[in-house]
Amino acid sequence: MSRLIVVDFDGTITERDTLDEMCRIYAPEAWAAAENDLQRRTMTLREVIAAEFAPIVGDHDTIVSETVDRARVRAGFAGFVRAAEAAGDRVVVVSSGFESIIRPILEREGLGRLEVFAHDVRFTPEGGVVDFRHGEPCPVCGEECKRSVVDAMRNGREVVYVGDGYSDRCGAQAADVRFARGTLASYLDREGVRYISFDDFTTVRDALLGPGPA
Repeated sequence: MSRLIVVDFDGTITERDTLDEMCRIYAPEAWAAAENDLQRRTMTLREVIAAEFAPIVGDHDTIVSETVDRARVRAGFAGFVRAAEAAGDRVVVVSSGFESIIRPILEREGLGRLEVFAHDVRFTPEGGVVDFRHGEPCPVCGEECKRSVVDAMRNGREVVYVGDGYSDRCGAQAADVRFARGTLASYLDREGVRYISFDDFTTVRDALLGPGPA
Protein backbone atom coordinates (compact mmCIF):
# COMPACT_ATOMS: atom_id res chain seq x y z
CA MET A 1 0.00 0.00 0.00
CA SER A 2 1.20 3.53 -0.76
CA ARG A 3 2.34 5.78 2.06
CA LEU A 4 1.06 9.17 3.11
CA ILE A 5 4.03 11.54 3.34
CA VAL A 6 3.20 14.73 5.23
CA VAL A 7 5.72 17.53 4.87
CA ASP A 8 5.81 20.79 6.82
CA PHE A 9 6.67 23.90 4.81
CA ASP A 10 8.41 26.67 6.77
CA GLY A 11 11.91 25.65 7.84
CA THR A 12 11.35 22.17 6.40
CA ILE A 13 10.77 22.62 2.68
CA THR A 14 12.28 26.11 2.93
CA GLU A 15 15.70 26.74 4.42
CA ARG A 16 14.31 29.52 6.59
CA ASP A 17 10.90 30.05 8.14
CA THR A 18 9.01 32.55 5.95
CA LEU A 19 6.61 33.45 8.78
CA ASP A 20 9.43 34.32 11.18
CA GLU A 21 11.22 36.22 8.43
CA MET A 22 8.17 38.32 7.57
CA CYS A 23 7.61 39.19 11.21
CA ARG A 24 11.26 40.07 11.83
CA ILE A 25 11.23 42.40 8.82
CA TYR A 26 7.80 44.01 9.10
CA ALA A 27 6.87 43.77 12.83
CA PRO A 28 9.93 42.77 14.90
CA GLU A 29 8.65 43.93 18.28
CA ALA A 30 5.35 42.06 17.97
CA TRP A 31 7.19 38.96 16.75
CA ALA A 32 9.58 38.91 19.72
CA ALA A 33 6.80 39.39 22.28
CA ALA A 34 4.51 36.75 20.77
CA GLU A 35 7.31 34.17 20.45
CA ASN A 36 8.11 34.70 24.12
CA ASP A 37 4.45 34.08 25.00
CA LEU A 38 4.49 30.88 22.93
CA GLN A 39 7.55 29.55 24.75
CA ARG A 40 5.97 30.39 28.10
CA ARG A 41 2.76 28.66 26.91
CA THR A 42 0.65 31.69 27.82
CA MET A 43 -0.75 31.79 24.26
CA THR A 44 -1.73 29.08 21.80
CA LEU A 45 0.06 28.86 18.46
CA ARG A 46 -2.95 30.35 16.66
CA GLU A 47 -3.10 33.26 19.08
CA VAL A 48 0.60 33.85 18.53
CA ILE A 49 0.29 33.83 14.75
CA ALA A 50 -2.65 36.24 14.84
CA ALA A 51 -0.77 38.58 17.21
CA GLU A 52 2.40 38.52 15.12
CA PHE A 53 0.72 39.39 11.83
CA ALA A 54 -1.89 41.91 13.00
CA PRO A 55 0.68 44.78 13.09
CA ILE A 56 2.01 44.12 9.56
CA VAL A 57 0.62 46.86 7.33
CA GLY A 58 1.18 47.39 3.63
CA ASP A 59 0.30 46.24 0.16
CA HIS A 60 -0.58 42.55 0.14
CA ASP A 61 0.93 41.71 -3.25
CA THR A 62 4.19 43.53 -2.47
CA ILE A 63 4.72 41.77 0.87
CA VAL A 64 3.92 38.37 -0.65
CA SER A 65 6.17 38.94 -3.67
CA GLU A 66 9.11 40.06 -1.54
CA THR A 67 8.69 37.06 0.75
CA VAL A 68 8.49 34.58 -2.12
CA ASP A 69 11.57 36.11 -3.77
CA ARG A 70 13.60 35.69 -0.57
CA ALA A 71 12.57 32.06 0.03
CA ARG A 72 14.98 29.25 -0.80
CA VAL A 73 13.90 25.60 -0.99
CA ARG A 74 15.93 22.98 0.84
CA ALA A 75 18.18 20.88 -1.39
CA GLY A 76 16.72 17.73 -2.90
CA PHE A 77 13.05 18.50 -2.35
CA ALA A 78 11.87 18.34 -5.97
CA GLY A 79 13.78 15.10 -6.57
CA PHE A 80 12.33 13.61 -3.41
CA VAL A 81 8.78 14.45 -4.48
CA ARG A 82 9.28 12.95 -7.94
CA ALA A 83 10.74 9.74 -6.46
CA ALA A 84 7.91 9.42 -3.92
CA GLU A 85 5.25 9.96 -6.56
CA ALA A 86 6.93 7.41 -8.83
CA ALA A 87 6.74 4.92 -5.95
CA GLY A 88 2.99 5.57 -5.62
CA ASP A 89 3.17 7.58 -2.39
CA ARG A 90 0.95 10.58 -1.67
CA VAL A 91 2.92 13.71 -0.75
CA VAL A 92 1.01 16.53 0.95
CA VAL A 93 2.15 19.82 2.43
CA VAL A 94 0.57 20.59 5.81
CA SER A 95 1.57 23.97 7.16
CA SER A 96 0.76 26.55 9.81
CA GLY A 97 1.92 29.08 7.23
CA PHE A 98 0.11 30.81 4.41
CA GLU A 99 -1.07 29.37 1.11
CA SER A 100 -0.49 32.66 -0.72
CA ILE A 101 3.22 32.29 0.10
CA ILE A 102 3.47 28.50 -0.28
CA ARG A 103 1.78 28.12 -3.68
CA PRO A 104 4.05 30.41 -5.71
CA ILE A 105 7.18 28.89 -4.15
CA LEU A 106 6.03 25.37 -5.04
CA GLU A 107 5.10 26.51 -8.55
CA ARG A 108 8.56 28.04 -8.97
CA GLU A 109 10.00 24.60 -8.17
CA GLY A 110 7.71 22.86 -10.67
CA LEU A 111 5.64 21.38 -7.84
CA GLY A 112 2.42 23.36 -8.09
CA ARG A 113 0.48 20.08 -8.31
CA LEU A 114 1.10 19.23 -4.65
CA GLU A 115 -1.82 19.26 -2.23
CA VAL A 116 -1.50 22.04 0.33
CA PHE A 117 -3.31 22.29 3.66
CA ALA A 118 -2.47 25.70 5.11
CA HIS A 119 -3.85 28.90 6.55
CA ASP A 120 -3.73 32.19 4.68
CA VAL A 121 -3.30 35.89 5.35
CA ARG A 122 -4.40 39.19 3.86
CA PHE A 123 -2.27 42.29 4.36
CA THR A 124 -4.02 45.68 4.34
CA PRO A 125 -3.11 49.27 5.30
CA GLU A 126 -4.85 48.50 8.64
CA GLY A 127 -2.91 45.30 9.36
CA GLY A 128 -2.67 41.61 8.61
CA VAL A 129 -5.69 39.32 9.00
CA VAL A 130 -5.06 35.58 9.26
CA ASP A 131 -7.58 33.10 7.84
CA PHE A 132 -7.19 29.91 9.91
CA ARG A 133 -8.32 26.99 7.76
CA HIS A 134 -7.46 23.60 9.25
CA GLY A 135 -7.26 21.78 12.52
CA GLU A 136 -9.72 20.76 15.20
CA PRO A 137 -9.13 20.98 18.96
CA CYS A 138 -6.82 18.06 19.66
CA PRO A 139 -7.52 15.63 22.53
CA VAL A 140 -3.76 15.13 22.92
CA CYS A 141 -2.27 18.65 22.90
CA GLY A 142 -5.43 20.74 23.36
CA GLU A 143 -4.70 23.04 20.40
CA GLU A 144 -6.01 23.09 16.83
CA CYS A 145 -2.98 21.23 15.56
CA LYS A 146 -1.89 19.19 12.54
CA ARG A 147 -2.76 15.82 14.09
CA SER A 148 -6.40 16.02 12.95
CA VAL A 149 -5.31 16.72 9.37
CA VAL A 150 -2.90 13.78 9.42
CA ASP A 151 -5.48 11.43 10.92
CA ALA A 152 -8.14 12.48 8.40
CA MET A 153 -5.85 11.64 5.47
CA ARG A 154 -4.36 8.43 6.87
CA ASN A 155 -6.96 6.03 5.43
CA GLY A 156 -5.18 2.95 6.79
CA ARG A 157 -1.80 3.86 5.31
CA GLU A 158 1.61 4.20 6.90
CA VAL A 159 2.22 7.89 7.65
CA VAL A 160 5.60 9.56 7.25
CA TYR A 161 6.04 13.01 8.77
CA VAL A 162 8.81 15.48 7.91
CA GLY A 163 9.10 18.60 10.06
CA ASP A 164 11.22 21.01 12.04
CA GLY A 165 9.29 23.06 14.58
CA TYR A 166 6.72 23.70 17.28
CA SER A 167 3.67 23.24 15.04
CA ASP A 168 4.91 19.78 14.00
CA ARG A 169 5.05 18.21 17.45
CA CYS A 170 1.64 16.57 17.63
CA GLY A 171 1.42 15.66 13.94
CA ALA A 172 4.83 14.01 14.08
CA GLN A 173 3.88 11.97 17.11
CA ALA A 174 0.81 10.72 15.24
CA ALA A 175 2.98 9.39 12.40
CA ASP A 176 4.60 5.97 11.98
CA VAL A 177 7.92 7.28 10.65
CA ARG A 178 9.37 10.69 11.49
CA PHE A 179 12.08 12.86 9.98
CA ALA A 180 13.02 15.79 12.18
CA ARG A 181 15.42 18.67 12.50
CA GLY A 182 15.59 21.87 14.54
CA THR A 183 13.36 22.33 17.55
CA LEU A 184 11.17 19.37 16.56
CA ALA A 185 14.17 17.06 16.87
CA SER A 186 15.00 18.53 20.30
CA TYR A 187 11.40 18.02 21.44
CA LEU A 188 11.27 14.40 20.24
CA ASP A 189 14.57 13.75 22.02
CA ARG A 190 13.07 15.00 25.29
CA GLU A 191 9.95 12.89 24.76
CA GLY A 192 11.93 9.76 23.86
CA VAL A 193 10.26 9.50 20.43
CA ARG A 194 12.28 7.90 17.63
CA TYR A 195 13.03 9.86 14.45
CA ILE A 196 15.54 10.15 11.63
CA SER A 197 17.61 13.32 11.43
CA PHE A 198 17.78 15.19 8.14
CA ASP A 199 19.47 18.28 6.75
CA ASP A 200 18.14 18.03 3.22
CA PHE A 201 15.66 15.95 1.25
CA THR A 202 18.30 13.70 -0.27
CA THR A 203 18.57 12.14 3.20
CA VAL A 204 14.80 11.68 3.36
CA ARG A 205 14.62 10.20 -0.15
CA ASP A 206 17.48 7.77 0.48
CA ALA A 207 15.99 6.56 3.78
CA LEU A 208 12.49 6.05 2.40
CA LEU A 209 13.03 5.15 -1.24
CA GLY A 210 16.68 4.16 -1.64
CA PRO A 211 19.48 6.20 -3.21
CA GLY A 212 18.55 8.10 -6.34
CA PRO A 213 20.72 9.05 -9.31
CA ALA A 214 24.00 10.72 -8.41
